[in-house]
Amino acid sequence: MATLKIITQNGRGKGYSVSSLGRFAFLGAMVALLLSFGCKKEEVYSNIPSITYLSYKTEKGFSNDNKVWFCTIKFELRDGDGDFGLDTPDSTTAPEYRNNLFLKQFNKINGVYIPVPDNAASPLSKPILYFEAEGNNKQQKATISVRFEHFPNAHTLQLPSDTIKYRFYVKDRALHSSDTIETAEIVFDKSQNLW
Repeated sequence: MATLKIITQNGRGKGYSVSSLGRFAFLGAMVALLLSFGCKKEEVYSNIPSITYLSYKTEKGFSNDNKVWFCTIKFELRDGDGDFGLDTPDSTTAPEYRNNLFLKQFNKINGVYIPVPDNAASPLSKPILYFEAEGNNKQQKATISVRFEHFPNAHTLQLPSDTIKYRFYVKDRALHSSDTIETAEIVFDKSQNLW
């Protein structure tokens, strides 16, 4: 039990005296307090990548002189062993290492989401290039933004659907797959002025 004595002399405070047991209790409390502020436990990620959908943004623009809607989706990636990302793939790259982001698009038609057939000429799967975590800890945590082009009908300037969503997952270089997640409902705002 700590004791604190106030030493007085002639009715005036002269100082304080803390018993030896009190000194140890006080020092212990200070050390515990400093450790609680100074030693933040670092989060440990799984070696299997995990992703969390964050947001989307749509905007109109041009791609090779064609009018196009751009849709950018943003998600967070975490990978514990730091092996997410690809070197720039080319025709000599093994097929399993050409893409590491795999998507499926769904168009909302009459209130029902219909999967869009894969298009070999313009696949949705994409490579996300390698990035290295800073410092000694090779865990990766990143916010990734990916932009897609949606081409409207040349005559009507309308998309097949003004409401879509994506279902997607990622793979790391060890070919571990994340869970498959979905974006929120993505709406291309028809009220915006045409080009």
